[in-house]
Amino acid sequence: MAYIYLDTDSSHWNFRLRTPTDVLRILDDDRLLMVFDRCMGEPGFEAQVRIGAVVKLSLRTRNAAVAEIRKAQALAQLAKVWAAKRSEPKRLNLMQIMGLAGLVHDLYVETFQQEPGERADWIAHKAVNRAVREGRLVDVPPIIPGQMPNEQQLALDEFGDDLTAGINALPRLENGDEGLERRYGLLCNWVLAQQCLRVDYATRKRLLVAIAKAGDTGPRQLKENAIGDYSPDIYRERYPRYRSSRTLQQVFEQWRGETQPAPSSVTNWRGHVDSLVGFVGHDHVERLTRADIVSWKDHLVEKGLAAKTINDSYLACIKRLLNYEVENHRLVESVAEKVSVSSRGQAGDSQLPYTTEEVAQLLTLARGQHKPILRWLPWLVALSGSRVGEVAQLWGSSVKQVGNLWVMQIKPADDGGRLKNHWSERETPIHQAIIEEGFLNFVSDRGDGPLFYNRSSGDRNRKHASKSVCNRLGAWIRSQEGFQDPRKAPNHAFRHWFKTELGALGVPDSMADAIMGHGKKSEADKYRHYTAQRKAPFVNKVQVPEVTASSTVEAAE
Repeated sequence: MAYIYLDTDSSHWNFRLRTPTDVLRILDDDRLLMVFDRCMGEPGFEAQVRIGAVVKLSLRTRNAAVAEIRKAQALAQLAKVWAAKRSEPKRLNLMQIMGLAGLVHDLYVETFQQEPGERADWIAHKAVNRAVREGRLVDVPPIIPGQMPNEQQLALDEFGDDLTAGINALPRLENGDEGLERRYGLLCNWVLAQQCLRVDYATRKRLLVAIAKAGDTGPRQLKENAIGDYSPDIYRERYPRYRSSRTLQQVFEQWRGETQPAPSSVTNWRGHVDSLVGFVGHDHVERLTRADIVSWKDHLVEKGLAAKTINDSYLACIKRLLNYEVENHRLVESVAEKVSVSSRGQAGDSQLPYTTEEVAQLLTLARGQHKPILRWLPWLVALSGSRVGEVAQLWGSSVKQVGNLWVMQIKPADDGGRLKNHWSERETPIHQAIIEEGFLNFVSDRGDGPLFYNRSSGDRNRKHASKSVCNRLGAWIRSQEGFQDPRKAPNHAFRHWFKTELGALGVPDSMADAIMGHGKKSEADKYRHYTAQRKAPFVNKVQVPEVTASSTVEAAE
């Protein structure tokens, strides 16, 4: 697991991640260039990293928030490297190799053409590249992707005032090939990582030569841009478009490694990928057509799946994966765009809240339970408006006293629990009625660990233990007489009821959203920040439905 830390002899945050064992066994080049973007006013930077048993580097910031963002950037880049290393070494043909070299040409031009600097810089850079390509110069600095070259003095020292004559006067060295790896090795690693490719030794040698040619064509275009000439880039026409041979499964695994989605999402999306692959009969991203996606969509409709399920789950999955390939320049366009199931909301389909009488009935039943899940979750959900998954993963250490106020810290659980989105993280006041029910005594007895499940393994790739807690509560509610209405989700109808009560009490929408962890509706909303102390009076405004003693008692767990 990756983490950031402060060294005792430095005030900068550092990143550390253990290299997966299977990757460590197949490392064939331990140099990696990592690129970090400008963040919160702090400049971006590039770092050369050596991959051993552990990957570690300075994040060059004293700001913990920036360090967390850069940690995510590092993980995203390393996920591509791990995916590439885990693939079989490929032997690419000449057209594929030149397609990859074209990506290097694009990197040069796209990075610098708006502000190309001095023409003399590109002339000197091109001269050094030519000398390396011809095997006349070996001891040269590496090209770092995205970094403006500054090699006029180097070219002057090596070649003199007449660059062409100076290069021609140098002999071709017996070990001249070493210069290609030294000069272009990081650039080669970068382009392979972007495509999640691992190539064999012969392909790497040919690719280094092709990249060296891009080290001529890219600077040629920028040399003209530097004097204000932005004529069409005729040099780009030399390169074919690189056609990826990646599979949907490979795309999914790389996307998963970068984004770290919830385990439940991983399970669902893997099933959607399998569904599409099984329907079209192959797994190749480049071979997918718009007709394939449309036919698959029609097939799902014929199976009886709801339009919302197809649009928001099945198609959303494939669209995200194909757009991921477009964003990373491995596809020109996504064939899934604008494909959807036509649907219209029907009367009788929308979700409904519980009535106050139904809430009273469920809280009465819960009062008579000894199992913590059934005893406390209905009360917590009903009188806070929280999502059941948020409170199901509560730890005792997340129930805190702030001044004279008791709050639940709604946040990701320490063992890998997730929240719906970043707006969900908040402090929610505990309703006074819940305290009077004895909830704090229960928390004290349970200790600082999970309140409603046994401590999980901490494996973030597995479904979190709180998921089964939510399912058990929902099944229990559904088993009660009168609670089978499909329009009233057994757990979520509490949340609808609470939001309705806040509205009836005249609580401003922005305050209600802050209490319940709903997303901001406008840019202005993002500037409103409500403390737990300001939320508490509104939470306690919600009247507890009339609850009676219950004779229904289940054996304690």
